[in-house]
Amino acid sequence: MQIATRRIRFRVLFGLLLPLAGVGMAQDGSAPAWGGERARLTLGLLQTWESKATRRMFALGPIDVAAGDRLPDAQLPEIAFALEREGDDCEGSMTFESAETLLETHALVWTASFEVLSASTDRIELRGRWRRLGKGARGRPEELAADPDARLNLREGDRVLLDFARSPDPRCARSFALELSAELAEDPALAREQVGFEMWLVHESPGAEKRSDYLRLTATQGQELAFQFPHVRVPASVGSHEVATELHIDVRGTVRGRIRPDGSIDLSLESERTLWYVAPDGAGEHVGDGGEKLLNVRPGEVLRVELPGPTRNTQRPERYARDLAGHSFSLILRARVVS
Repeated sequence: MQIATRRIRFRVLFGLLLPLAGVGMAQDGSAPAWGGERARLTLGLLQTWESKATRRMFALGPIDVAAGDRLPDAQLPEIAFALEREGDDCEGSMTFESAETLLETHALVWTASFEVLSASTDRIELRGRWRRLGKGARGRPEELAADPDARLNLREGDRVLLDFARSPDPRCARSFALELSAELAEDPALAREQVGFEMWLVHESPGAEKRSDYLRLTATQGQELAFQFPHVRVPASVGSHEVATELHIDVRGTVRGRIRPDGSIDLSLESERTLWYVAPDGAGEHVGDGGEKLLNVRPGEVLRVELPGPTRNTQRPERYARDLAGHSFSLILRARVVS
């Protein structure tokens, strides 16, 4: 668990419950036993000063939370990150007081709770709630903003702002934001493993030999890699109002692999295809489409993805259909464990 503090000149509070059940700390200090895929969550409060970069004031986490567990654990009392006035500065501290009690001496309070619904490959699904409280017109606690049924579907490494609030005192900061970030926790026994990828883009066209472009990539466990194949050029038929002489096809995307304890590999493959007509002056229309696949394969198993045919994502679908008639594109992927 990491808790960072920063001195500021205002009182703000960040309230939540501490999920000890999701931390997985061993009593003897040894590494915890691996119990399956877990989401690694960080909940923090961001601060932005006028004409300065946004920085994290406080962070609870990263904490590993298994599917079905919550951040925080509802059976534990509420814990708060608060700023206490010390002379001309404010010191960060924690307290077990309720949010309503803390509002007697603090300007803002955030509370949050999230349950991990699923965590797999590079997707984390969460359900939870948060609220921001402040002092009302008569000094009583008032709910300023809330989401009682927040649903989040995050890719690994995503960061989402749950709430944004302007500072009550511009001498302190310009604004504050409640942020949640998520990734997958790695099996300690596999964290140093590497995954090798071989990728082919196969182009078949009428009256021509099959073309195959090849890429070879290596990534650490859970690392996302970007890939891009060389341009594919297709002659373009030119009509009465058309000056482009070539249709270019670009295929790019990202791939991520995770080795599982049984030796199989979880794959996340996201691909994007861009079609664009190139005029003599370099100008031309660009249209794109794409998709993603999440699956589990054995090392060396071949995955073949047929890319879609002529796009309809344009005002001239008949032109693409005409120039791509008889052409087909396939993306082939093979993953293995790098020994």
